[in-house]
Amino acid sequence: MKTCPECEADIPDIEDDLITCPKCENVFENRKEAGSQGIPRETPKRKSKTGYWYLIPALILLCVIPPAFTMSGSEATEYALSLTAVLVLGVAAFYGYFAPSIIAKRHHHKNLNALVALNIFLGWTFIGWVVALVWALMKQQSEAGEQ
Repeated sequence: MKTCPECEADIPDIEDDLITCPKCENVFENRKEAGSQGIPRETPKRKSKTGYWYLIPALILLCVIPPAFTMSGSEATEYALSLTAVLVLGVAAFYGYFAPSIIAKRHHHKNLNALVALNIFLGWTFIGWVVALVWALMKQQSEAGEQ
């Protein structure tokens, strides 16, 4: 068993020339010498997994801005301010609601799917949201039982 020099995660022994850390996804040369950690290689560029989520705000703006062109000065200003407030509060509410899922994803939580399901279905209750947040922040134990 080898250890990743970046994140200190255990890397299983395999026969390939290149091995990938399961936690930080860094690529290393697989050395056969006893006790060797391998030489880190430059991580290959990989495509972003974010998708096209950034297009959603643009589509929303395309739907809600045109009515402002039919309004007079103060009416358009009031509409723009209320629209801005709704969008900012909506984004803040979204990230607040899904904060436990986001935290679990960033910490590579081993029960991510169950935690996201808890967050989606019981997050609307304050108790369900707090349980999901505590679960996301809990330090995970390794298979050997050590923390």
